[in-house]
Amino acid sequence: DRIHRQAMIAKFGLEAIGEKDIDKLFNKATSLLADTLEVEYTKILELTPDNKVLKLRAGVGWHQGLVGNVCVENNKNSQAGYTLLKTSPVIVENLEKETRFFAPQLLADHNVISGMSVIIPGPDSPFGILGAHTDKHHIFSKDDSNFLQSIANILADVIVRNSKEKELRE
Repeated sequence: DRIHRQAMIAKFGLEAIGEKDIDKLFNKATSLLADTLEVEYTKILELTPDNKVLKLRAGVGWHQGLVGNVCVENNKNSQAGYTLLKTSPVIVENLEKETRFFAPQLLADHNVISGMSVIIPGPDSPFGILGAHTDKHHIFSKDDSNFLQSIANILADVIVRNSKEKELRE
């Protein structure tokens, strides 16, 4: 399993180098996560410039029309907001019994039970959150969270590269 994940990270990294369309890359990342981690839901939440909300920028499994439209509040009472306050992955075994934060409506509407999320880093502040969730009870391993963080780190590099290229073109 670990060797397979390393191969997937290497393959995704190569694809990321050549991909100019960030939305296509986000879609590839969320699909890769769903397949590899065997979860129903994955997401990329982008922190808005005012830092008040995180917008569902890409994802797998969510009800139609939510990707690109729904937002999650950025506060310590949501998993995403809580994740932005941490330097390590946030793992939830049972959202119903969680005491660190509440389930945002997005997760509640999809009956999510277990999940994990990591920061997609940025040069000065986080870009957002990368998450994987399931409607089944699941104990995510250290390897799972390392895989998630590896994909987030690749995305972060591409986001920075695209931003720099855009600045140069302008």
